Amino acid sequence: DYLEKKLAREKKAMEEDLDVSQVSKMEGATDFEELQEAKETELQNFKLQSRETAADKKQDFQSLQRKLDQILYLLVKKQRQRYMWQMPQGGLDPGESLIQAAQRELEEECGTDLKVQFLSNSPVAFHNYKHSTEKDSIFGSKV
Repeated sequence: DYLEKKLAREKKAMEEDLDVSQVSKMEGATDFEELQEAKETELQNFKLQSRETAADKKQDFQSLQRKLDQILYLLVKKQRQRYMWQMPQGGLDPGESLIQAAQRELEEECGTDLKVQFLSNSPVAFHNYKHSTEKDSIFGSKV
C-alpha cells in the first residue's frame, strides 16, 4: 500500500515536471498537493543574496570577486604615452594554437602571478589585421 502511494506520487510529480527525488524526501507530505504547496511556499520565501561583495565595498579593483553583476575586462597598462591601456594581445607563433598563444601573451604582458582559468579551447573571438607601414601614422591601425 505504501509503495503504491509512493509510486503514484512520483508518477504525478514527473507529470507535473517536479523533482521526483524531492517527493520521497519530503517528510510529512501525505499527498502530492502538500508537496506542491511546500514547494510554492519555499519559492515565495526565497530571497536573492546581494551581489555586492566585500571587494566592492573596499573598492578593491584587483579582486575578481567584485562587480558580480557586470562583465569585467582585463586591461594592461603599456609603457607609452598614448593608448597606454589596452587588452592583452599579441601574435600567433608558428605551430601554436590560439589558446597557447593566449596563455603565452598573458604571461608576457601580465606576468606569471596572474591566476587564469580558460573555460574553453575555442576563442570567443580573435582579430587578424596588418599594421600600417606608414612611419608617420599614429599608434595602431585602422580596422
